[in-house]
Amino acid sequence: MTIKSPETFQNTEAFDDEIDLKELFLVLWNGKVVITLITGFAAVCAVLFALWLPNIYESKALLAPKGESGAGGLAGLAKQYGGLASLAGINIGGGGGESSKAMIAQQKIQSLDFFTRHLYEEIVLDLMAVDHWDAGSGALVYDPDDFDVKSQT
Repeated sequence: MTIKSPETFQNTEAFDDEIDLKELFLVLWNGKVVITLITGFAAVCAVLFALWLPNIYESKALLAPKGESGAGGLAGLAKQYGGLASLAGINIGGGGGESSKAMIAQQKIQSLDFFTRHLYEEIVLDLMAVDHWDAGSGALVYDPDDFDVKSQT
């Protein structure tokens, strides 16, 4: 086995790993027809695929029991021992009466139904008729063409 000296490594050919941007640009420019055809074909395929897919409409509903049904039967047993079971790491459903009410309330607040019943009339004016906000007084200034402040119409 022979050991090469460091001078031997220094005399070996160095690789030219520089990127010539002009040469790269010329290669791309010469292939512009191929690049345009491939890009156009992919765009047409994407549009046709999007038009081929069926329209999907989604509706969500929040269902919850109307009231408590007493402490009898299986529901009462689950409610009675649910907290004890959760300490052991078991969820038997019904042990968290307050947490299920909180979850239902959170879902209702997030729903569109809650917005339309409780907040729409208060917010619609601010969404549709505001011209700008006056920083000095901190008040919203309504566009007189959209809303008359005096008559509230």
